Amino acid sequence: MLGGVAYVISVTVINRLRNRHRTHAALIRLYDRVQKLRGGVPFPRRTGRIPAGQKTPLTRLGVAPGEVIWLKPYEEILGTLDTQNKNRGLYFDAEEVPIVATHTMFDLVSKRSSTSEPDS
Repeated sequence: MLGGVAYVISVTVINRLRNRHRTHAALIRLYDRVQKLRGGVPFPRRTGRIPAGQKTPLTRLGVAPGEVIWLKPYEEILGTLDTQNKNRGLYFDAEEVPIVATHTMFDLVSKRSSTSEPDS
């Protein structure tokens, strides 16, 4: 409970200081350090690094349903997302950060909802 309250307060303060770039970045680094010490996840509300309008990378992995896949670290995932946190139309949200921060591999889902690949 106390961790949830601390998270809400931290996110509120960090978001209010978004226009003060140095202060904003310093607070995110502080948040990440505290979380690392307590075994928590990094600040989840970051944006992707690919500028708006540019295509996001497409990598064919050649994996089959039921295979184990390795998850990329959060920082690498941000490098594949545009500034709206999307990669080819698929949104990456803050709720997924704890998964990639604490797991290194996953079983691939056995069914796909769509075979189309929308552009970013």
